[in-house]
Amino acid sequence: GRFRVERLLHPNAVFKVEDPKLDTVVRVGPGTENWIPLDYLPAHVWGSAIATEDMGFFDHKGFAPGLIRRALVLNLERSRYAYGGSTITQQLVKNIFLSRQKTLSRKLQEAVLVWAVEREVPKRRILELYLNCIEFGPEIYGVDRAARYYFGLEASELLPVESAFLMALKPDPVGGYENWRRRRVTKWWRKRMATIRRRLLDRSWLVERLAEEMDPEAVFDRAAPPPERAWSQRR
Repeated sequence: GRFRVERLLHPNAVFKVEDPKLDTVVRVGPGTENWIPLDYLPAHVWGSAIATEDMGFFDHKGFAPGLIRRALVLNLERSRYAYGGSTITQQLVKNIFLSRQKTLSRKLQEAVLVWAVEREVPKRRILELYLNCIEFGPEIYGVDRAARYYFGLEASELLPVESAFLMALKPDPVGGYENWRRRRVTKWWRKRMATIRRRLLDRSWLVERLAEEMDPEAVFDRAAPPPERAWSQRR
């Protein structure tokens, strides 16, 4: 039953994410209290996810050779595993159906599941599930929970700069959380913001007037107070 793809279409489904950093499983999905429908979100919220992860999302069938090539180049340049090169569909499947182990059998399972998901589940539903199920920081899963944690807002209230920040937390949500906690705007973050802004404008997911307000420093204007101690110290 764990791999039943039709569960992704069920209005009250609950999925269990196995996070090796936590002692308990994380519950996500439309049957949980943190679920927010895609229709409630402005285009710049879900558009920022596509802009950071998978620009070909609406066109491919779950796999993107270009992303894999980019991942190989980045990882070789940095001499470490810095970028996974997975599509949004692959990331969703990894999160809700599979463990975090990087084995050949798991990669084969992933490929079969991605193929099945893309056949049976509409793209907008895949994107909706992805936004509600991925990690945005330590113990922070789903875009609505992330919006409340980082900004004290519902996800539907996020400004473009705030949406871009949340989506740019991937692929290192814990590291991004630490930057947020220290109110640190890095050179990488400024470059990332410019890329997201350009891609949102290119796809008409953002109007020019709001794009002009996407100053990287503005991400802290409405930020919620950081906890007194770092998450790693509380463990």
